[in-house]
Amino acid sequence: MAREKTLDEALDEFDRWGEALSRRLQKMTPAQRVDYLAGSLERLRKSTGIDLKLKVVKAPKRIASTS
Repeated sequence: MAREKTLDEALDEFDRWGEALSRRLQKMTPAQRVDYLAGSLERLRKSTGIDLKLKVVKAPKRIASTS
């Protein structure tokens, strides 16, 4: 069982995760980013063994500018 973390330790860990994700996404094309993020829920389920049953909402389609 993992030891409990202080709030500061947990926040530091979130910061490290965010920075790692940012570096990973910077190296990708926009299409690769979409594919990577689309698969993130499944990767989370596999790594934790927990099905969070989160609802994934598709982004709205862009409307062409009239100007």
